[in-house]
Amino acid sequence: MQKGVIKLKEEVEEDIPRCPYCNSGDVVKYGFQRNGVQRYRCNTCRKIFN
Repeated sequence: MQKGVIKLKEEVEEDIPRCPYCNSGDVVKYGFQRNGVQRYRCNTCRKIFN
């Protein structure tokens, strides 16, 4: 049972982007680039990335 919970947690964490600058998981969607790629903004360091 414990292995199943850990695996599910890892799968959920993969879907949440992390900031490449400060490695924070506190990010929000911040629109799209002109080519349609999703943009994100880090609430910790305020940098924008995709």
